[in-house]
Amino acid sequence: MCVGRCMENLQVVPVDTRDSLGRGRFFPFSPETHLIPDAIKQDSWYWDMIYYPPNMGFECCSDTAISFHGIGHQKMYVMNYLIYHLRPYGISPHAVMNKT
Repeated sequence: MCVGRCMENLQVVPVDTRDSLGRGRFFPFSPETHLIPDAIKQDSWYWDMIYYPPNMGFECCSDTAISFHGIGHQKMYVMNYLIYHLRPYGISPHAVMNKT
């Protein structure tokens, strides 16, 4: 909210940052809060401040999401591993099978 006011004072013109499917790219809570339906309580400030009606659940977040708030350094390390290193068995072309 304060960033928005700062941008307004600088005469920055706001644009719709959602992707072509209407999914958000900037999020005020952690990923799990946006991914889990009803995790944001109905009396939360979020519902008064959100400009576009958000998608909830797996359709909440763009494949090109830019930021989530509330991610500490430990969670960042875990997310880095999950995104860039972990591959489901059988998906990676470099998977090595254990022959026994």
